[in-house]
Amino acid sequence: MRTQTLTILICVLGSLLAGCQIAQWQPGGAPHTASDGSFVVHVPGNWMFLESAPGRIVATHDGVFLQRLSVGRHELKEPLSYSKRMLSAGLTPFEVAEAVADDLRADHDMLGLEVTENNPVVLDGHPGFSLVVNYHTADNLRVSMQIVGAIVGPSLYTLVYGGPARYYFERDRALFQEVVESFRITGT
Repeated sequence: MRTQTLTILICVLGSLLAGCQIAQWQPGGAPHTASDGSFVVHVPGNWMFLESAPGRIVATHDGVFLQRLSVGRHELKEPLSYSKRMLSAGLTPFEVAEAVADDLRADHDMLGLEVTENNPVVLDGHPGFSLVVNYHTADNLRVSMQIVGAIVGPSLYTLVYGGPARYYFERDRALFQEVVESFRITGT
């Protein structure tokens, strides 16, 4: 979560330094097409979102430190962020889920990470996975996160929802399922 927040801040700072238009938070409540044309997803009403990079959105209702929903894609030709593991189109959804969990374990901001659910799902008609993980931060805040993903063509598409385990995660988990059901891949 911290890394995603830093990415957003770096994008904003980069836009300022380059003299470009800064990404603006927009209201949810309607389908949003990623600027790179890779997917369409319905952002919940009463939530705000921004496109932090082409093909990657971040949304929240109460603030990104209380709950965050992100949607994006990862090109298979690039290694995963923390473990530097490479994925391939021939992996089963279970193997992809294990690789994603291992990558999260390699993130030093996610302490004591444990996988509590690893289930097969269908994401926009494609075989995928749903992981639920729990971890704690350096400040001992207990966080839960659900990752739903599938490899389609040359990309791993992911929808991630996370928040403090004590209240926010369970409160909006059903809403996250609606977002997952609305997700459509429009480009590969």
